[in-house]
Amino acid sequence: MCSDYFQAYRDCKKKWIEDMKEEKRRNTKLSLF
Repeated sequence: MCSDYFQAYRDCKKKWIEDMKEEKRRNTKLSLF
């Protein structure tokens, strides 16, 4: 149970970080042009 929760938490966090990176990249592109 605990390990399942931890795995789900890690997956969620990874996805969140990826989204943040994507958002930053998009914002940077917009500010460059």
